[in-house]
Amino acid sequence: MQLATRLINLGRQGDAWSALSADAPACLHLNAGDLAYVIYTSGSTGNPKGVMIEHRSLVNYVLDAIRWFELTPSDRVLQQNSLNFDLSLEEMLPALLSGACLVLATELFGSAPLSEHRKLGISFVHMTAAHWHTLVGQWSDAPLQALQYLQGVRLVNVTGDALSAQKVRVWESIRPESTGLINTYGPTEATVSCTATRLAGELEGVNVTIGKPFANTRMYILDGKLQPVPIGVTGELYIAGVQVGRGYLNRPELTAERFIADPYSADPQARLYKTGDLGAGCRTAASNTWAATTSRSRSAVSGSSWARSRPSWRPAPG
Repeated sequence: MQLATRLINLGRQGDAWSALSADAPACLHLNAGDLAYVIYTSGSTGNPKGVMIEHRSLVNYVLDAIRWFELTPSDRVLQQNSLNFDLSLEEMLPALLSGACLVLATELFGSAPLSEHRKLGISFVHMTAAHWHTLVGQWSDAPLQALQYLQGVRLVNVTGDALSAQKVRVWESIRPESTGLINTYGPTEATVSCTATRLAGELEGVNVTIGKPFANTRMYILDGKLQPVPIGVTGELYIAGVQVGRGYLNRPELTAERFIADPYSADPQARLYKTGDLGAGCRTAASNTWAATTSRSRSAVSGSSWARSRPSWRPAPG
């Protein structure tokens, strides 16, 4: 086989490797503020920019994602999204750090022959809103197929764009009783996902809520003067707290424009991320807590800047 990539065969090069130390390499000391990764996103502008995320942000995200997803070592999580897209981090890191099994997909969920799909034994699936909307549309005319593909799947996480309330209602009518649906929201600049909600039963209104913020993360809906808007009034979503990224790699002017001083924090170093997304806050009757409903969203464009909707200016309980 001719490959352009260099291959290292440990069996054939055993002598060379045996000459090296068998001791584990020294562990480098990492700080919470050290850079964990840079991922490029074009967002709504089409101009790629590298988003810098620190270890403190990533650790906070992963730990709360495990809680939201209720991951255990018995879970089998499908990994089907491109590594260029930070949805792949949502698939991989919470699963691996909770001891779950990560199952690499050969085809998108719902596309593989049913016989092949059942061999995987998947219990948890992450997918984009576009993928989910397509499946629900197909399954609305073939509800038995939905039951077959979702058999054994305890949870589906949908992210990346606003969810259609009509599609959520269809989903409720065709899903197995044991399969739950969770809606997560988060631009790349706020570390993968920063709000979540479980969707079940009747929807309140025409918009689908994105729920409450992750731990140590706050959401605000503000007007043009950075003042909070009343509940139900449309404003722009701003994100604060530990999951706000460091900024854009080698783009100081853009960083200063989008990562601004947080007027609601006593910490002079605290920053708000200006998402450019619009939304309105709502009070959920079921839980008596503040949540957010969709007003407008911007779609993912090559990479991983996604958005879905926007919560209330009042910090919701985590």
